[in-house]
Amino acid sequence: MRKRFKRIFSAALAGIVFCTAITFYPVEAKAAETATDIWEGVSSADWMANIDGSTKLSAINIPGTHDSTTKNVDNSLWSKCQDKTIAEQLELGIRYLDIRLDGSDNSGTLYCVHSSSKCYDDNKNRLDLQAVLNDCYTFLTNHPTETIIMRMKEDNGSIGDKALQTYIHNHIKKNPAFWFVTNGRPSLDETRGKIVLARYYCHGSADGVAAGAAGLNFSGWPDQSDSSAGNPPYVLAKPKDNVGIGAASVYVQDWYKLSASNKWKAVQASLDYFKTVSNPDYVYFLNYLSSSGTLTAPSSIASTVNKNFLNYSMEYGAHYGWVVLDFATEELAKHIYRSNQSPRLEAAGEIADVVKALESVIPATVSSDMVLPSTGEEMGGAKDISITWSCNAANILKVDGTKASLVCPSSGDVPAVLTATISKNGCTEQRTFDIVVKSLAAVFTDLRTAINKADAICNDAANAKYNLDALKAAMETANALVQAGADNVTNTQVQAAADALNTLMANGFVLKSTAELRTNMLGWYPLTASSNDVSGNHNNGTAKGVTFDKENGAAFSGGSVLGSYISLPEAMFDRTAENDNLTISFWVKDSRGEKSNVFGFGASKACSSGKHFIVNTNNDNKGQISVSACPNGWGADPAKIQTAAPNANTWFHLTIVMEGKTLTVYKDGVKLDSITEDYSLAQMGQNIFAYIGNAVYAHNPYGGDKDFKGNVKDFRVYGCAVAPEQALAIYNDKDTSGTSTSEEHLLAYYPLTVDGKDASGNHYDAAATGMSFSAENGAVFTGGSSRTSIKDFRIYDYALGEEEANGFMDASIKEELMADLETALDLDITKGEDGSLSLSITDGALTLPTTACGGAAAISWESSNPSVIDNNGKVTLPAASEPIADVTLKATVTLHGKTTEVVFHCAVYTKFNVDTTDLQAVVSSVEAIIAGCKEADYTVSSWQALQQSLAAAKQQLTRPGGEAEVQAASADLQAKKNALAKLGNKASLNDLIKTVKSLKQDEYSTASWEALTKALANAEEIAASNDVSQGDVDAAKTALIAKKNALVQRGDKTSLNQAIADAQKLSQGDYTAESWALFQDALEDIMQTAAEEDVTKEDVDNALALLQDALAVLEKVTCTLTLNPDNGSDIITIIVKKGEKAAKPQKPEKTGFDFEGWFAEGEETAFDFENTLVTADRTLTARWKEAQEGDTPGGDTPGGDNPGGDTPGGDNPGGDNPGDNESQKPISISAASVKLSKITLTYTGKAQKPKATVTYKGKKLAANKDYTVSYSNNIKVGQSSLKVTGKGRYNGSKTVKFTIMPKKNKIVKLTAKKGGKLLVKLSLSTKKSGAKGYEISYSTKKSFKGAKKVKTSKTSYTLKKLKKGKTYYVRVRSYAKIGKKVKYGAYSKAMKKKVTK
Repeated sequence: MRKRFKRIFSAALAGIVFCTAITFYPVEAKAAETATDIWEGVSSADWMANIDGSTKLSAINIPGTHDSTTKNVDNSLWSKCQDKTIAEQLELGIRYLDIRLDGSDNSGTLYCVHSSSKCYDDNKNRLDLQAVLNDCYTFLTNHPTETIIMRMKEDNGSIGDKALQTYIHNHIKKNPAFWFVTNGRPSLDETRGKIVLARYYCHGSADGVAAGAAGLNFSGWPDQSDSSAGNPPYVLAKPKDNVGIGAASVYVQDWYKLSASNKWKAVQASLDYFKTVSNPDYVYFLNYLSSSGTLTAPSSIASTVNKNFLNYSMEYGAHYGWVVLDFATEELAKHIYRSNQSPRLEAAGEIADVVKALESVIPATVSSDMVLPSTGEEMGGAKDISITWSCNAANILKVDGTKASLVCPSSGDVPAVLTATISKNGCTEQRTFDIVVKSLAAVFTDLRTAINKADAICNDAANAKYNLDALKAAMETANALVQAGADNVTNTQVQAAADALNTLMANGFVLKSTAELRTNMLGWYPLTASSNDVSGNHNNGTAKGVTFDKENGAAFSGGSVLGSYISLPEAMFDRTAENDNLTISFWVKDSRGEKSNVFGFGASKACSSGKHFIVNTNNDNKGQISVSACPNGWGADPAKIQTAAPNANTWFHLTIVMEGKTLTVYKDGVKLDSITEDYSLAQMGQNIFAYIGNAVYAHNPYGGDKDFKGNVKDFRVYGCAVAPEQALAIYNDKDTSGTSTSEEHLLAYYPLTVDGKDASGNHYDAAATGMSFSAENGAVFTGGSSRTSIKDFRIYDYALGEEEANGFMDASIKEELMADLETALDLDITKGEDGSLSLSITDGALTLPTTACGGAAAISWESSNPSVIDNNGKVTLPAASEPIADVTLKATVTLHGKTTEVVFHCAVYTKFNVDTTDLQAVVSSVEAIIAGCKEADYTVSSWQALQQSLAAAKQQLTRPGGEAEVQAASADLQAKKNALAKLGNKASLNDLIKTVKSLKQDEYSTASWEALTKALANAEEIAASNDVSQGDVDAAKTALIAKKNALVQRGDKTSLNQAIADAQKLSQGDYTAESWALFQDALEDIMQTAAEEDVTKEDVDNALALLQDALAVLEKVTCTLTLNPDNGSDIITIIVKKGEKAAKPQKPEKTGFDFEGWFAEGEETAFDFENTLVTADRTLTARWKEAQEGDTPGGDTPGGDNPGGDTPGGDNPGGDNPGDNESQKPISISAASVKLSKITLTYTGKAQKPKATVTYKGKKLAANKDYTVSYSNNIKVGQSSLKVTGKGRYNGSKTVKFTIMPKKNKIVKLTAKKGGKLLVKLSLSTKKSGAKGYEISYSTKKSFKGAKKVKTSKTSYTLKKLKKGKTYYVRVRSYAKIGKKVKYGAYSKAMKKKVTK
């Protein structure tokens, strides 16, 4: 943002009264407008991760739901307020839940209700608080940065506040780590990963619950049940008990019996008020959008209120409180949470730009020492972005303070991983670079020396006066050789590069021309129209009491102190030790009316102190030029150069060069003298201020120097010290045009001919309301009975001079005038490269308009030759023997007291003096063709077109209409000659048509078949026509082959439907909530594919694969132990809760055998019921041993219960039994079971590490004790691996696979374009989603029947050749190649748009 600028509004029409229907966004608004975009791509499930943790919950704009549990509810018409489960609401961004409870059965179970209506889960089971909390616990486990605020109240029954509090806190005690129950004003960091209890009941000291630990006190919630809202609609909630709310207030808008229109008024008034509160840290605002009116369904109210809310502008960074919704959607939630300010996201966008910049500058091979950037500023970003570096090869990374460098080793190339850590506002991102740092081979020694010497020359500010382009080019060549490395270049190449550098440095350098010196300019002030800088650096001056003139420049009146002067921007004259050089040049004319200074700059405005530099052209009224450098005020004997000045009111030129402490002055290009100052410019300090027309002493409180009296023009400031030859060249340079035009200062430009879009390229688009646009009238405003038009609206960042402003008026008048004239004359006006306007006249009369600009401008005409064209437009054509007459028509236009002239150069032709040589040649060639060929061999259309063009050309030969007409006839005849086409051979096309017709429609997708059908229809039309060329035939054949090859085979959904049917038979109660939720998400996407009529084989295969992955994720709640007694009796089944032990069954009996135990197949150790946790279904079989004589069946058998028996595997600690040896035997981890928490994950750009549960024979192994885990290929989309490596008793390894799928994309904008097109804007780039690309599906049917599909890897795509006036439904899905297959993600939510007619 510039420190200071003025804005000038330039309009094509003067005297317009502006309406407020167009909103122009100023420069200041751009930051806020851009800030809201930073939320794009943020997952609604994790949006709180991007909020500053120190922010109070009350100061966060939080989306919530009213009656949150009513997706499935009795009396649904009146009681249903949501259409999503608690888990679904949390995923889409809801963070405030309104839970109504009924505990009237006194069992301690709290059921969810809405008044007396009972709530249910999706399986039609009665929904209770525990189920709600389970969903919340699961969500917070997976999203630990989030917070859930849960307002709870009794909505039915009469158990009372104390019992309700007891029941609620019984739940809390089971999982205290998930709860925040402190009353007051918690911050987000205090509550992350927790449920914040907000109670709508009085504290009853239940079970010793302390008042301060009973949750946020919302007990004073007002009952807003009237049919009309109060004024204001928000009401202060006063606690009903003595606990208070911890130095905070609670305001509520919850009028629930209002009509839709009145409800929205209450909501809007509250939103408007809440955002004005100065300190939201101390106030909770709850704004409910819910209402049921008077016998109106909540869904009906919500459809209106939610729509109005989405149209309400939520300002980024403003405070709106907690907004509570009926029938919440992700779009509504985003509308709320995206208004929160997020320094982290603001920083993330900046960091991403820096990362991208780093990727372009860090090479894979480093062949020379390299200084690494330490701030974002060095990468084109912000200065407060820090970059730190680390490297796995410490010997090549040198760190000195905040600076880091890569240093090439003396021998041996070093492969390394370089890591950049980029940070700002708590947001940190790391980027690694695989590099090879090359060694300093001896062959490069001379070349490196030459490069370093050349680099020093180029960086020496003293050499800025020279043209070093050749040296820089030679350095670039030399560096490229170094970069290539010793293995890839020859000694000859290296030596040649070194010789080239040394030769250039030895021979010296050419001084820059004045034009080339412009690149060194700090400021250039022509002073002919304003004090603006035209160097392109925008260092505009500020003028006071100064007039400007093209001939005399800036005129200073003198006679006062700081009444007539120009101040230049502070710091423009600041110099550094590295560049301590400056050149100032200007033309000056002193009237000798004052003895004041014409120019000065310094670090102090006091004449008695500080370092100053002043220029006086009438020193002490002696007619003397004096250039002085004052070391410490004027009295400190300044170093000065003096000489006699020309006579009064005589122009002369000064060039003042400061190089270090050396001061040199040139007058009219000739050197006067050089002296050594006591100080250099760098020693003057910073924030140097400067004046043209006075010295720094003007601010002296004891009476400053008076202003200069005279004129100054062409004032230039160079950031280098020029040579004597250049000083002379600057004196002789009369160009004051500069390198910048007013267009470079254009902030915004609104043509207003089509819409309110900014055409300047700065993207300050205006929002237009209630107006129409046209090329002729621009924006037309209608107000009452009057209509006002405006167009060509411009905003500049500086004050235009009078000449520039008049130039805009001249341009607009010319535009209007030319439009009027072209209409009146029916002639084309030709504009030359130099801006001249020309007319070609062949008729005998002109209608010259006398008004323009809608009648506001008066026009008078003057002809340079009235005998040919008089002032009224009468034309006398020259005789046939006379040459073309050249006439100048001058239009004098007067508009609002200002006059401008528009000149037209007219060529008046005779009817018979037009050159027809070229036309005759074309006619002759066409006639020769016609005479030598047969009409029947050519297409009818091309033959007839040629004959018609030939007839028109012959007419022009007989009586030319003018030069333009003759040229047009010649061009048209040549074109028709080139277009003459022979009839095509259609035999191969007919064969192809026959082949295509033999294909079967039901084997291919609708979209690809429709495309083939259109190509077939076109081919049949070509085949049936007797007027087609070979080119037409070939084009039809090529198009038909392309569509035939593009046919997509339709998928057979039989196996998919069967698989879905089998999956639907599964019972939710058999599986864990987390795994069932993942499974249901996947099944929903799969069923969506199965429901589509037009699916491809690839779609079916992908869906089946996804279903298999989903089934693999399922994790059972219970396990089944199947026991086979193997004695002829029935199978025994034991159901065990997963992770618990099974009860030991009675020993079976079998005549003649002893029971040894229950064994799994292939195992030699009996199942230990007392110590083994059951984690999976298992089948065990009884093992029998023939009874020995005297033994009792079931007695002291091996493995029996006799603790003293020396039995194999027994419990005798002193026995040398195989059981002891067995316990020490190594076990291969490959025999273990490895279960992943997720086997299908979504791409994040970071390493994905699903948790692994490892069990061996039912025993859960301990991580880092029994095994370690490592991951590979776990960042990018594709097949990833988790490797379990045994440790301790366990050896070997086992690898399991999991899949990373691309992130789901969505359509953020769908725009209708002219010509039957829709522009599709997507939210994620392939870099952010990990996808190979995106498949866009579109159809005129909501079911997407017959949908067409296209693929793109861009974030925008234009759908073409759409049916105008039709509404299209569009959706998108990501795809990626995983293994050898292309896999697709789920489709986004569809958007619809009507195609422009």
